[in-house]
Amino acid sequence: MNEIYDILIVCYYILIGINLIFYAVAVATGYRIFKYLLIYLITAASTEVLSNLIRNDVILFLGEKTNAPFYFFFIVLQFIAFSLFYKNVLHKRRFSYLLNAFITVILFITALPYLIDYKLIMTFTPWAAFITLPILLLMSTVYFTDLLKNRYGYPFINIGIFLMIGCSLINFVTFPFQAGIEDHINKLKLLLHILPLLSLHLLFLYQCLLYFKSQIQPSTM
Repeated sequence: MNEIYDILIVCYYILIGINLIFYAVAVATGYRIFKYLLIYLITAASTEVLSNLIRNDVILFLGEKTNAPFYFFFIVLQFIAFSLFYKNVLHKRRFSYLLNAFITVILFITALPYLIDYKLIMTFTPWAAFITLPILLLMSTVYFTDLLKNRYGYPFINIGIFLMIGCSLINFVTFPFQAGIEDHINKLKLLLHILPLLSLHLLFLYQCLLYFKSQIQPSTM
C-alpha cells in the first residue's frame, strides 16, 4: 500500500507541474479566466514544496516543525481562487454581485478564531476547511445547473473541483473520529485523499488541452 501511495504522490507532483506550465501559457496567451485556477495551482505547488522542506528538516516555521500554517493559507487561497472562478463563469448577474460580499464574510468567519488567538495557526484544525469547503461545494452544484442551460462552460474543471472538495469535506468532517484508527484504515484514507486530487488535476489538464485544441483548429483552417 505504501508503494502505491508513493507512486500516486509522484504522479500528483508531476501533474501539478504540467498544469502549472499549461495554465501559465494559457493565461499568458490571453485566456484570463484560467488565472484563478493558476492561482490555485501555484498555491498547491508552493504548499507541497514548503511542507516537504518542513518534513525533511530543511526549514522551520517560527522555530517549529509544523506545516499547519501552510495548510491554513492553502485552504484560504483555494477558497478565494475557486470562488473568483465561479463568480466569473456563472451566468447569474445578481448572484455574481452578491458573491463579492459573501466571499468577504466567509473569509472573515474563517479567519476569526485566528484573529482572536494567533497561536491557533500553529496547530491543525478543521475549522477553515469546515467553513469554506461547503461553500465551494454549493458553488460547484450551482454551476452544474448553469451548465445544463448554457452550451459553453468548463464541465471537466467543475467535476474535478466537485470530487476533490466533496472528498476533502468528508475527510475533515470525520477528522475528530480518526484518532486511534487501525493502520490499514489510515492507509486507505490516504488513498481516498490522493485519488480525488489526481482526478482534479487530470480533469484540469484535459480542460486546458481542449482550450489549446480550440485555438489550434481555427489557425489551421
